[in-house]
Amino acid sequence: MRTCCNHEAMRQVVGKLNPPYILYLPLILKDLTFIHEGNKSYRNGLVYFEKMNNLMNKMFLKSPLRQKLTFSDQSLSVERAKTIRHYVRNLKVIDDQRKLRQLSRNIEP
Repeated sequence: MRTCCNHEAMRQVVGKLNPPYILYLPLILKDLTFIHEGNKSYRNGLVYFEKMNNLMNKMFLKSPLRQKLTFSDQSLSVERAKTIRHYVRNLKVIDDQRKLRQLSRNIEP
């Protein structure tokens, strides 16, 4: 997926997904970094609450994941919930940096 235009295509895809799904963490971190570095924390010696409010909204209240989980009228079927639970419990975590680097190089074009 192309990353131009502030990941617009990815944001549109995420907006159409049904829960559960895992958000693309680098995109969230990019947004948080932009909010933090693009706005001063203090103005005229006072806390700049608009910045803090934007950070809070991005992290908690208005994130696509929270909106989907809170306001979705769709519920997971028992069978689908079992499938997801099984998948998550059987995930294999690779924390060896050399192994991860090698896997990354194997899939590079």
